[in-house]
Amino acid sequence: MEIEDEIYQHLETNLPQLIQNAETRVNRKLGDDYTDFVKEDIKKQIPSRVQHYLQQSPFRGNGPENDTWKQNIIGQILKETENGICTFLTNLPTNIKGE
Repeated sequence: MEIEDEIYQHLETNLPQLIQNAETRVNRKLGDDYTDFVKEDIKKQIPSRVQHYLQQSPFRGNGPENDTWKQNIIGQILKETENGICTFLTNLPTNIKGE
């Protein structure tokens, strides 16, 4: 739950930057109407993504290693999130994009 909470907090603070990064990467603009849709869709996927990474990389250390392990999982999920936003932007029909 701690990992999920940190990801949710990060999204609340940094989602506009993640979207902007994705827009730059694919040279497309997401309309403002879709920001909330993307945010809610990402939030729905967080628990299953955290579970996936926990299964892929179970924690086996102590103390400071715990923070490194946790930050690694959070970083992977946030990178995956930005890549997902890129995919979403790439697949939006032209007449719906905020271009």
